Amino acid sequence: METVRLDEEAYEILSALKIDARDSFSDVVRHHFRRSGSIRASSGAWADKSDTEVAALRLEALDAWS
Repeated sequence: METVRLDEEAYEILSALKIDARDSFSDVVRHHFRRSGSIRASSGAWADKSDTEVAALRLEALDAWS
């Protein structure tokens, strides 16, 4: 196990990427920054989401990066 120090902004961005409240930051990093080397790795990731849920996720992501 390693310790990583984050400033407040980086912490908020990483926190916003949690899918579930029980996710650890390690889970977030593995899920979002996997070394797949291919855009296909995320293809269909939101296939089970409704249009409303996708719109909410998109707004959440935009807020996290602004």
